[in-house]
Amino acid sequence: GTATERFDDTYIENCVFSGTSDLGMRQSVEYAGTYRRCTGGGNSFSGIASGVFKECSAGGNSFANRLEASGTFEDCVAGSSSFGGGTSTLSVASGTFKRCIAGDFSFGFYDCTGVFEDCVAESNSFGSANVSGIFSATLKNCELTASTPSSFTGTMRGCSIRATGVNQSALQVGTGAKIFDSTLIATGTGESI
Repeated sequence: GTATERFDDTYIENCVFSGTSDLGMRQSVEYAGTYRRCTGGGNSFSGIASGVFKECSAGGNSFANRLEASGTFEDCVAGSSSFGGGTSTLSVASGTFKRCIAGDFSFGFYDCTGVFEDCVAESNSFGSANVSGIFSATLKNCELTASTPSSFTGTMRGCSIRATGVNQSALQVGTGAKIFDSTLIATGTGESI
């Protein structure tokens, strides 16, 4: 429906959410509570995700699709366009993410300013809206593929970025970037940086 309540004190554990079209989780709600070991299909937790999510999993377009993922996410898995993903200018990942895995167009497609540790994402993730995207996150031990390299201005340590496509670069480096102990792999005649 159109519920817009905020549930700061909600605690939900070991729950499975589903609907006839995987839209059974009350869209447009801010998920501000705590969710542990919860599972949903596509479009799950699709409102603003400002709560705490531990060991949760969902299909594509989940965890603040085309909105802001500003909460804390630990050991969570989702499909494409998740964790503040999707191709909207409102797609923001500003939270804290540990050991999370996502498909493409995830982790703040437009604005990636969060803290990421041991996370894995497919192409077009981490602020990869190219020139217009913001990629000033802090990353540690993360793995991602980049079909459209973003201009990175944050801090990266122990990460691996692999370009995809023909003659593609792995990363564009912007002013103030700090990169330590990382591997940047281009394709063909593409430049690593």
